[in-house]
Amino acid sequence: MSEAREIPILDVVVELGIVRMRVGVAEAGGGYLPRTCMWVEQRSGMVLHFEITQPLTDYVAFVLDSLSNLAEQMGGVPRQIQLRDVKLAGGLKEVLEPSGIEIVVRESLPNFDNAVSGMMDFSAIGGGKRQPGLLDVKGMTLDHLIAFADASKLFYQARLWNHLQDEELIAVEPEGPPGARFAQVLGNGGHVFGLGFVPSIEAHKAMIESAAIPRGGLWNILYGTIDEIPFEDGEAWEQHDLPVADEEGYALFLRRTRAGKSDYPEPSQLVWAEGLLRALAATTEDEIDRGRWEKHVETLNGPVTYKLSMPVLLEQLEREVRIDPSLGRIEQAEALTEAARDARGRRQVQLARRALELDPDSVPALMLLALLAGDDQRTAPLYQRATEAAERKLGPEMFQNAVGHFWLIDETRPYMRARQMWAVTLLNLGEYEPAASHLRDLLRLNPKDNQSVRYLLAQTLLAGGMLDELDDLLNQSRFSDDRSPEWLFTRALLAYRRSGDSPEARQKLADAQQENPHIIPLLTGRKRAAAREPLAFSHGSEQEATQVTIDIREGWVETPGAIEWLEQVAPKVRRKPAGTKGKATKKKKPN
Repeated sequence: MSEAREIPILDVVVELGIVRMRVGVAEAGGGYLPRTCMWVEQRSGMVLHFEITQPLTDYVAFVLDSLSNLAEQMGGVPRQIQLRDVKLAGGLKEVLEPSGIEIVVRESLPNFDNAVSGMMDFSAIGGGKRQPGLLDVKGMTLDHLIAFADASKLFYQARLWNHLQDEELIAVEPEGPPGARFAQVLGNGGHVFGLGFVPSIEAHKAMIESAAIPRGGLWNILYGTIDEIPFEDGEAWEQHDLPVADEEGYALFLRRTRAGKSDYPEPSQLVWAEGLLRALAATTEDEIDRGRWEKHVETLNGPVTYKLSMPVLLEQLEREVRIDPSLGRIEQAEALTEAARDARGRRQVQLARRALELDPDSVPALMLLALLAGDDQRTAPLYQRATEAAERKLGPEMFQNAVGHFWLIDETRPYMRARQMWAVTLLNLGEYEPAASHLRDLLRLNPKDNQSVRYLLAQTLLAGGMLDELDDLLNQSRFSDDRSPEWLFTRALLAYRRSGDSPEARQKLADAQQENPHIIPLLTGRKRAAAREPLAFSHGSEQEATQVTIDIREGWVETPGAIEWLEQVAPKVRRKPAGTKGKATKKKKPN
């Protein structure tokens, strides 16, 4: 607040805080709970001012703007601001204390807390009816929640999903709540993180086939943002400063039923989950590879020994993989990689690693390990190794003599696939220029783009702000007949990025909408997208719209005003007359 020196300092003490509201805001790509910045006068308990914002990583600038608005109302600024948030207090001190405004950190803000309680009861501001939280369960104490939060943080930081696929089942003793005989570590797919529980191997198979919740319900420990767990649980986490790994590391242990209801665990069941999380967090890769291990952990109710085993892995370990010893090392590595592809779960990793011991340049083994790695930070070096190994096997002459028809030579395809996936991983990590460099070179080697690299390059250039190059790419003559929705929607977004709501942007949007009218409702959130990517699709179908939306959503969401523009303009844009469609080009996923 640079103008604070010129504003009178009043003899007023205020209590300040940022609180979450109960009613969420829906947005394309997900929703959030708004935050309210509230100023309460200490002497009277009166709410002097409040302002609402979306969740922010740093609230200092927002609070300073709010203070400026408060100063206009009051005709001056308070002499002292009291708050609980140490990080926020530090940022405010740096700006305000030179102006004579004292910043004080206090654990107790009674008038602020009373004002918050009143706000939450007032539907026009706080909104929503109070729903029970974990601490409302009979017999549940804050100590239970603290212990569970600490164990959840340890498990999240261990990132066991980097070593186990979602399909792996871990038998757990002692057994927890009914239906939780087996645990599966969730997160290798990169979407849902935590633990799932099933009563039996048979029930797990049936659940995969039918996608239905088994009888008796389904227990899960799932991680998400503070806005993705019940409001009262989030309040407990914030008010009591419970342990959390990061902004997406808030844990929730619930049983979901077929009727769509959710039940909290009993205190003893939460302690069981606490102990299991601690046991798994302390588990090593060597223990996993043995398929059976024990962990002694301290829980809120005392020491517990967890006996853990992986029945599917143990069954595979009993069947020894025999490789003909008369084969050379490279041929033995190829045979082991084939056996790894036919295996399941952790056994695939074990066999692929054995293949690399025989042939460190085994591209198929490296590609398989990258596919199973589960984390882009771990995946990128594996794809890099696969690309470099494939390049060595091809030799420099191939790169000199085969430019322009590279893909037509079968021997080049492992290299092309590995390098493409390396670029995809770099794109996911936000390393836009290195990703673009790989994709440019793949197009140079293979101008006909059998791998559909141009789509990845377009999204990379858009994300990296390389708009001139994106414009050149979209308008290259070799891609002039591309009528795929992804290509056309990217044209429309680029036009909007450069000229806003212009006739050109509207016409390009109309052109894109004509190819697939299902995409805009998915982008704007008016229609819910399917939970899974489609295995196949036809041009103009809802399945195509789902895949295209997944591929282009980030660019639209990250462009300020773009989603709002779609909502306002899409119903009005003029479509071209029938019969003007070009040839449709179906986008292919990376090979």
